[in-house]
Amino acid sequence: MTLSRSLAAALLPLALSLPATAVQTGPTTSICIGGVTRGDWDLPGPTAANPGYADGDLFLGQTTTVRYTLSADLLPSPVACVACVSGRVDGYLDDGLGTTPDYLVRGFYNGNAASGNGTFFAWIFRPGPVLSTTAAVAGKIEGKYSDPALATTPVGHYTGHWRICP
Repeated sequence: MTLSRSLAAALLPLALSLPATAVQTGPTTSICIGGVTRGDWDLPGPTAANPGYADGDLFLGQTTTVRYTLSADLLPSPVACVACVSGRVDGYLDDGLGTTPDYLVRGFYNGNAASGNGTFFAWIFRPGPVLSTTAAVAGKIEGKYSDPALATTPVGHYTGHWRICP
């Protein structure tokens, strides 16, 4: 087997586990929006019984105009590394109008347990009756967080960027 076939065979299970995006067959007038995001980040305890949270605002571009608010649970995942922290991001975006949620947010975070610093990444999905790996991805949100365990304030913070193509 050639190197390219070996690589393709090794990456196929990973590719199949990632969310698929919808294929558009006709013209579209969709315009993407995005900007910066920031807010509170509180890492969870060591078990799922103690989830953490991320609550913040998604601003249009570099302005102070809030387009969506983020509300997410941070659910710990077991890791073999005692100096590491990792888990799932499970939440939603809301614009404050009409029905909630406007979008679903699913992703992951990882970082250093001692410093409380790390990164996160999440896909943004259109809500529907069932969220699956075949659901249409509408965008992404990613950034970094800081929530030191020995900090004088009990809640940390996050900053990042987001983009949605409705």
